[in-house]
Amino acid sequence: MRSELLVKVADVLDAFADKIDCLEAEKQASAVEAKKKIIEPVLDKLALVTGQDHSSLEEKLSSANPDVLAMLAKFAGSDEMTELGGPGTEKVAFGSSSKQEKAAAAEDNFLGWIVS
Repeated sequence: MRSELLVKVADVLDAFADKIDCLEAEKQASAVEAKKKIIEPVLDKLALVTGQDHSSLEEKLSSANPDVLAMLAKFAGSDEMTELGGPGTEKVAFGSSSKQEKAAAAEDNFLGWIVS
């Protein structure tokens, strides 16, 4: 009687372990698919830049940190140029006419910038 109970408990634990293995395999497969979706647009551009073949790059990128992949996808995914700077919005020309007034205004502007 006692051994039958232990066999039933063992069967339930085996079934539970099989279910957990199945869920884990599905989770792994979905993670691999998500990484492939991120890697795919980046792969061609990186192969062009680095000169390496697609399979070695895909292998390297598949083991990369997701944050790194997101950063690479951001840079390689768009063909637009990102503006890194532009003309200032502050007026730098002063209405004063003399050299001394311009120097005093520039000094005041600089001191105001340092203090702020």
